Amino acid sequence: MKKTRAAKRSSRSRSNGRITSKIGPPTDVYAFGAMLFEMLTGKRAFPGDDPMAVALARLSALPPDPRAHRPLPAALAELVVACLSREPGRRPADGRELARALDGVDLSTTSRLPRDAGT
Repeated sequence: MKKTRAAKRSSRSRSNGRITSKIGPPTDVYAFGAMLFEMLTGKRAFPGDDPMAVALARLSALPPDPRAHRPLPAALAELVVACLSREPGRRPADGRELARALDGVDLSTTSRLPRDAGT
């Protein structure tokens, strides 16, 4: 059976049975940012009809600002955008740093939107 290019790259990225890619806290922070974006706006950060379209949008577009969809505190919107950064070094380092950043967001001035505001 022939290996695809992706399979060849995948097998080359392994060393002694271990995958050498950088999966860890920054990946979790990115996923949290994607979920938070959707919870705050009712929309996906990188829309698409299929997984490939979403992946291409993620690679070709900057992380969207959730304030384009609803009013949010600047600190919260900027945190979401940072979490969605393609560069792991621009995201909060881990859940602890993310929690500290969220703790510092003042939500007292945020107005509540009707349930259907994100649709």
